[in-house]
Amino acid sequence: MIELSQSTTSLIESIDTHSGNALIYKKDFGLLLELAIQHQLMPDLHQLGFLAKFIYKAVGILKRAGNTEKDTQMLAKEFQESIGKTKKLMKNFLSFAPSDVQSAFTQKFLDLTPEAFDRLLVLCKDLSWYKNYEIDTRRR
Repeated sequence: MIELSQSTTSLIESIDTHSGNALIYKKDFGLLLELAIQHQLMPDLHQLGFLAKFIYKAVGILKRAGNTEKDTQMLAKEFQESIGKTKKLMKNFLSFAPSDVQSAFTQKFLDLTPEAFDRLLVLCKDLSWYKNYEIDTRRR
């Protein structure tokens, strides 16, 4: 496992507090954040936060409305594309991690299983808090 720096740990704790202690996968979120900081991937992290927020919101809409209407069919298509982009970004981050970390993260979130997909959606909810935190702290 990658050791998180004090600044990463502090940022994760600030985001968790901002979320009302809603973060579920703090260590995994911290891993992505640490890799972004160490390897100058912050623009990709911002993109990941944006995609995650879209995915989290889209899941709620699709669960309520289904994907039979034309509008929700378009949303479902954008949702699938965003999932693909999110996984690609995460794999890029992980390319800088040791192979055991890559394997564990992939199995937990990126494998093609219903359980991994459910965990990925929860991680997206966590990452959406990064985007919310970023927006809210910019306003101050």
